[in-house]
Amino acid sequence: MNVPFKALQTEGTAQVRVTELVIADQDGSETDVKGATHEVKIRKPSMPGDLNDDMRVSIGDLALLAAAYGKSIEDADWDQFAHYDLNGDDIIDITDLVIMAQLILAN
Repeated sequence: MNVPFKALQTEGTAQVRVTELVIADQDGSETDVKGATHEVKIRKPSMPGDLNDDMRVSIGDLALLAAAYGKSIEDADWDQFAHYDLNGDDIIDITDLVIMAQLILAN
């Protein structure tokens, strides 16, 4: 069964609840099925390099990255900047700036 739904939140955890469900077999015999709850994680779509969430990679993203230059996992506020680390080496450095430039030029 595929049940599409639209999330009201952009990120977080939500619960999908089925409260009443009736199924039928090929003879038309109906059966009530007990409801259930399922937890889902909602993540907003992401684009590599889109740091300002405007659905494009541009000079604005490069400016944010440059402002965070030198931040590393050693910094107390790293959790705010970890997603700027485009190559995953736990530091915002020249390599990340090069990757960002390549992403901008590719668009």
